[in-house]
Amino acid sequence: MRVQSVADICTHELGYKLNRTSLNNLEAGLRKSVNVAEIAAIATAIGAAPLSLLMDLSSADEVEIVGGTKKSAWEAWQWWAGEHTVDIIDGQDNEQAKRTGEIVGLMRTIDESVRSYRKFSDQDGFAGAGERMRANSMNAVFAARTLEAVHGVEPRIPAEIRQEGERHIDGLRDIGLTITQNAGGMTVGIADDFKGHVYVEDQEGEEDV
Repeated sequence: MRVQSVADICTHELGYKLNRTSLNNLEAGLRKSVNVAEIAAIATAIGAAPLSLLMDLSSADEVEIVGGTKKSAWEAWQWWAGEHTVDIIDGQDNEQAKRTGEIVGLMRTIDESVRSYRKFSDQDGFAGAGERMRANSMNAVFAARTLEAVHGVEPRIPAEIRQEGERHIDGLRDIGLTITQNAGGMTVGIADDFKGHVYVEDQEGEEDV
């Protein structure tokens, strides 16, 4: 794209005033800094992901992220996106970064589960579609409950997926399974009064075996 075209889009369509001279200086390396709003506007104008303007994922070279610390482009990308913590300052616990990483991971689980649920809901002829949908609805609800209970975050989940997931989770409790929430997700166990027993149902009724 021509520099003037990018400047025009940023200024007139996105409402962020950016002139051709400023962009030319940025491209030539004459400017000392660039702010977040400029990165977002330029990325939108050229149809790119904002982080791709900061690091090139196709590069095999390490990039400096801060204070002389260098990582691969992918590790740097994950650090910026909150998916990966980097120990830079000795003795720093990085608790906030770890919490963000947990939230990002749970949000990703919900997003992937919802996408997969919808994918299999469109495959009526696939024999295992129902089982996959059930598993995905439960995964989404598990992640949502952990976000709500541990991190105080209320994610959006389509109502039908949440309802189905809740129904299947309640079904687990009905057969003696317990579900424990923790920062890493949910753990399924066996209720104390069910331990040592497996129940099967036949034509005669329920039998302890």
